[in-house]
Amino acid sequence: MSSWGPSAIAGMGLEQVVAQMPAAVVVVEAPSGAIIHSNARAREMAERQLGRSIPPELTANWEIFHPDGRPYAMGEWPLMRSITWGEQVIDEEYFHVLPDGSRMIIRSSSSPVYDDDGSVVAGVLVMTDATEQVRQEERLTYLAGLLDTTEDAIVALDAGWFVTVWNKGAERMYGWTADEVVGRHTLDVARLEMSDEERARARRTAADHGGGRAEVVACRKDGTPVCVEVVTVALRGDDGEVTGYLGIHRDISERKRAGEALRKAQRQTETILDSVSDTFFAVDGEWRYIYVNEGSVAKTRRAWGRDVTAEELLGKSCWEVFPEQMGTIIDRELHRALRDQTVVDFEAFSRPTGTWVAIRAYPSGDGLSVFSRDISERKWAQAETNGRADQQALVADEVVELLGFTERQTEQERQHRDAIAGLTPRERQVLQALGDGLDSQQIADRMRISVRTARNHVAGILGKLGVHSQLQAVLVALRCGAIDLR
Repeated sequence: MSSWGPSAIAGMGLEQVVAQMPAAVVVVEAPSGAIIHSNARAREMAERQLGRSIPPELTANWEIFHPDGRPYAMGEWPLMRSITWGEQVIDEEYFHVLPDGSRMIIRSSSSPVYDDDGSVVAGVLVMTDATEQVRQEERLTYLAGLLDTTEDAIVALDAGWFVTVWNKGAERMYGWTADEVVGRHTLDVARLEMSDEERARARRTAADHGGGRAEVVACRKDGTPVCVEVVTVALRGDDGEVTGYLGIHRDISERKRAGEALRKAQRQTETILDSVSDTFFAVDGEWRYIYVNEGSVAKTRRAWGRDVTAEELLGKSCWEVFPEQMGTIIDRELHRALRDQTVVDFEAFSRPTGTWVAIRAYPSGDGLSVFSRDISERKWAQAETNGRADQQALVADEVVELLGFTERQTEQERQHRDAIAGLTPRERQVLQALGDGLDSQQIADRMRISVRTARNHVAGILGKLGVHSQLQAVLVALRCGAIDLR
């Protein structure tokens, strides 16, 4: 805990306390006007900025001017009014003309000092250089006037987070007029659903990083909430110090409602798809599952003979999950749908589940959405109704399909053997490493090559074998006797 309590500060003495103030302080005797004390900031302001020394007493040749350019009479000076009439002056602005002809704007406060008898014996003047802040406020006021036609709220704050600019967009968004809010603290007006800690963090971010962006819920004048996207920029003076903040507030309530409606509709769609008995799945352009309904998961359970979850399937290639479908009408038609961006509608026998299915696939930009319905009952009922001849024809068709599959498999195996024969010795080493279960990093370590080179070898192997994954490459190599399992 700090040792700087009230008694310690009092023990420092008035001069030491005043010396450490960041503002310029001057103390004069009443009624003579003799300057009896000035701190370092006051002397610096006079000598370095005004080009003159602080005189021993107040004199009429020290010129200051009203904001409208009228010169002050000496009796009008804030400090003279305090020691002459006992007036307390708060934040009065005036300006000095600097040697180069520019203006230095001063914001001053003065107060009389009384003795025990109630007589004014001195006066204290506190001054701060407000030049940059006033210029910033003037620029912001001009900018706000230009932006009064925008729907966005333009809000400017000073370094203390008091409102200096409030445009028409802010009036429409929050229900407060500029006359009601300018000069008030932002927390009195833009009441946000934020904790004190969150507010403090937002202020630090704006000051330390020059600005920030956030989505908040604010309350209008009538208490109704509004979702707002706020972009805040810290404004800095020539000395690099923060002089204020400029905020652009955009009402995103409609966007939030639309987003929530979209998410709700998506949840409803997924609920509907999960509730139907038909299978539905969606894949991306690389044939990876991006959505599977409960019907698809159940179909996979039957094919695999074990429990499986949707999470296990998402991200996997559908051809890895069901390699038996490669080379069948299902493979050909789905590839045609994606390649030609056309809807396909067909019936096929699904070997993984041993069922007949009706499939309808829709291209969706860079993927496919696929509906599948079990029509085995209809197929067998149709065969029974049409008589034994039709049933035999149906069986014959199936046998032909199976024989065709066998022929295709034989041809495919020949092609794979030819492809393996065309692999380089280095690629055969990589293929064996894949069979050993090594990943790219481990292959690189074993063969003393870079990970990138190992990945290039793997990609080359997949291309030569005409397969989609490392697992398929290993299976092909095993069937062709190209590798050994160790």
